[in-house]
Amino acid sequence: MKNIKKLRYWKQSILTAVLFSMLLYSCGQQKDSAKLAVFDGGTVTQKEYIDHFLSSTMYKPGLMPSEKNLLDIVFQKAMEKIAVLEAQSRKMDTDSVLVSGAKKIADTNLAQKYMRAKVINRVVTDSLIKKFYNSFTPQYHMRYILRIVSDRTPATTLKAQQDTINIIYKLLRKGQKFEDLAKEYSQDMVSKSKGGDIGYVIEESLGDAKLRRVMETLPEESYSKPFRGVSGYYIFYKGETRNVSVPEFDKVRLKIWQTLYRTRRYQIEQQAKELFKKLAPLYHFKLNKSAVKQIIKKAKTGKIKMGDNILLEPGLLTNKELSLVLASCDGGKITGWDIFSDRKKAPTDKREFDKRLNLLTQQMVFAQDARKMGYDKTPEFENQEKDILDAFLRQGLYQKEVKDIVNVKVDSLREIEKDILSPHDLRLKLVEQKTKLENKYRTDFENRMKEKYHFKYIEKNFTGAVKAATKRKKEENEKRKHAKK
Repeated sequence: MKNIKKLRYWKQSILTAVLFSMLLYSCGQQKDSAKLAVFDGGTVTQKEYIDHFLSSTMYKPGLMPSEKNLLDIVFQKAMEKIAVLEAQSRKMDTDSVLVSGAKKIADTNLAQKYMRAKVINRVVTDSLIKKFYNSFTPQYHMRYILRIVSDRTPATTLKAQQDTINIIYKLLRKGQKFEDLAKEYSQDMVSKSKGGDIGYVIEESLGDAKLRRVMETLPEESYSKPFRGVSGYYIFYKGETRNVSVPEFDKVRLKIWQTLYRTRRYQIEQQAKELFKKLAPLYHFKLNKSAVKQIIKKAKTGKIKMGDNILLEPGLLTNKELSLVLASCDGGKITGWDIFSDRKKAPTDKREFDKRLNLLTQQMVFAQDARKMGYDKTPEFENQEKDILDAFLRQGLYQKEVKDIVNVKVDSLREIEKDILSPHDLRLKLVEQKTKLENKYRTDFENRMKEKYHFKYIEKNFTGAVKAATKRKKEENEKRKHAKK
């Protein structure tokens, strides 16, 4: 009987605990979903406010939640959602330019995910990470002299570099200091000024297998004969050894992965090329060589860099050249715009152009294979894809409602003032006026949207939201303090 009573007691206790935890979870969910603003077609919740506040103040531990920053964040989140609704009401989500632009960004993310799974993780394996960790000590003080060559180096330059490294070796044999020769002859810009010093390293921190083999067999306090590696001709010097304390694996695992990823880049790139060759025919990949030649011919400046590398000026290209299809496959294409639209990444010579085009063609084909394999069917990616399209819709709407109008007014002002003001003063005035006009038209547009979608704050929930955000912020600050220790 006592056992039966105990069983009933434990059942009741467990049931009570479960119900209590469910109640707490329900209360937590209700608080997280508490509405801070409403509008036709959507809301802004407490969770959205807190998540945004924490992410935007990640590196500002002293900035705490307040009703002021709550108002700003909630309004910003609401306007983002309203802009998407407005864009959809205008059928902008069927605009082929916006949709294809969003798809390209999504495909880039998809290709990176695919690349990580199919290439990077097969080079930077768990066993390699563990091998690196197990050889963490001892470490060797290494120096090297490098004369750079590659697969594209012309034969005459290759011979000259080989002759130079052999001369350096003879000078070493005659007693000249390694550090002095490295400063004078090495072409490695990072270590050259330090006499070829690359610090204390272990074999696995070197990406080139040939470098690792030379380091392994080289006696301490001695230099190697010249040898050919991936980046060129080397002479290694192996200095003194030191033993270091080995940190806990979990604390250095990420840093080890990053080191291996950086030093194994050549191997990763080679495997990616092989995978691309295998997949390209399956998706009917085509490189339009005539279009490539046309763009290079139009953009070249007439100047040549070392190694017969043609210099390019993107500003010479017109819409005609930028619209040319340089490469295509099932479900995708690459145009001149994809190569040159981003000024920061726009190639300034032929080699940079080839590298950029090769990267984009790889990503295009990898994305197609990723979609075939269902990489795009995960909830995480589907949400990401939606967020990207929403961002394009917002950008397209603000371009039409704000930036296009401002650009017309600024162009008009430029015509009026160009003969009155100096170029410097005109530039300053146009920047100032553009900023003012953008702020004005953006505010006007947002006010219209507030009225159209009946935007309204739910002020009764502000106090609880600020209190909850403050608690979370303090918890985050404490976590970071402990992580630094």
